[in-house]
Amino acid sequence: MSMDNSEAELIKFSWSRDGRAILFLAPLAVVAWVEGEPNLDELIEIAAHHTRGRCREELGCLSGEARRFFYFHFVYGRPSSSLVGRSLTLLAKALSKLPEGHVPRRMKLLSSACNDVACTGSGPLRSAISEAKRRAIREMMEFVRPRHAGGGTALAADLGFEENGAEES
Repeated sequence: MSMDNSEAELIKFSWSRDGRAILFLAPLAVVAWVEGEPNLDELIEIAAHHTRGRCREELGCLSGEARRFFYFHFVYGRPSSSLVGRSLTLLAKALSKLPEGHVPRRMKLLSSACNDVACTGSGPLRSAISEAKRRAIREMMEFVRPRHAGGGTALAADLGFEENGAEES
């Protein structure tokens, strides 16, 4: 499978602090898009996770260039399955390179952030999260848990993301 420009750009970013933030934010965008078009509250929640007020040292804040890349490829339009897959694979690799003691905290932060997006607009109870969003979070968390080396595109396709970024009918 050939790599498109967005995947090459993601790989370029992935070696930087900005790239690690993009990799962390990508699953949040997947949660927002999994049932179709994200609502405004979901987009605001994603933005809240990388703005100066809420970004955490271990997650990083996005520079202007990284922010443009992330919003253009993950937020303003439905990301392609290959881009989602590549980002999940790179995130899994990044998590696997962390010292063992740091992984549970990062996984908890990621899960919490995904749930924040899933709950937005769904009411105050976590039980209000749709089954599709629950499944996406569960499967992404299982996938990025340090031990996978590839296969993110198959997971993305299974979650309903097509190669060209269009929504399945």
